[in-house]
Amino acid sequence: MRYLILDRTFHAIMWRVEPVELFLPYSQMMMAALALHPAPKRALILGHGGGSLAKWLARRWPDLELDLVEVDPSVVRAAEQYFGYSGATGHRMYVNDARAFFRTTDARYDVIWLDVFARHLIPFHLTTQEFFAEVRSHLNPDGVLAVNLSSSGDGPARQRANAVVATLRTVFPLIESFGVKGPWQTPQPDAENLIFFAGAPVTMIRQPEFTARVAELVAQRRMPSEVPGLLATRRDRDWPQGVILTDDYAPFDLLMGGGMTDDGPPAMAPLQSR
Repeated sequence: MRYLILDRTFHAIMWRVEPVELFLPYSQMMMAALALHPAPKRALILGHGGGSLAKWLARRWPDLELDLVEVDPSVVRAAEQYFGYSGATGHRMYVNDARAFFRTTDARYDVIWLDVFARHLIPFHLTTQEFFAEVRSHLNPDGVLAVNLSSSGDGPARQRANAVVATLRTVFPLIESFGVKGPWQTPQPDAENLIFFAGAPVTMIRQPEFTARVAELVAQRRMPSEVPGLLATRRDRDWPQGVILTDDYAPFDLLMGGGMTDDGPPAMAPLQSR
């Protein structure tokens, strides 16, 4: 095995025997977004990590045009040097902040994977209502958004997850949620990756149809074989109301410090938007 670890969190794991296969259950589940779009042609990954998603897509979906955005050039170098991702036909790498990237392009995508959240390394400006509106503006009408949010499952983590869900729903009213456990036992039994799917197909597709489409892609070797089992992690109960996060405050900074409640921001002057 080879690992990319930041903030005591696995950002990428590569099985050397099968270096292209997706090892982490959350990354396997993220690929279910491909079953929600009838024929994706162009996609975007925000957050490169070890390049696991990009490598797998290059092998299994070689005709998919893919843009990759990663803010940290050292992460891009690590993916190339240690995880075997050196680009592929139809792939373009942008070393940039996600919001800065959106300001430089009018491209629209069939699938957008948002994979930039890990424990406490959460860029607040990528959790706000304004950011999700930018994401929506870069989706095609039948496009799909897939979001990965790592959560320890404790009180503050639940509060942060509730805030992200509440904010996401102001832009994408209907979302599908899945809570995927990691491959190993951890000291935090409730820790999981929360996977959210949003976009027009989510509002139209029914669960049996989605399940059948996943099975069809597995049979074609265009979907990780683990995904049908992971569909059982779907969250049926509704999410509690959370804080709506906006650019007017540094919301995750406040949530991390316990200075915000589910009733809204504390009574204080807005922080400068960054």
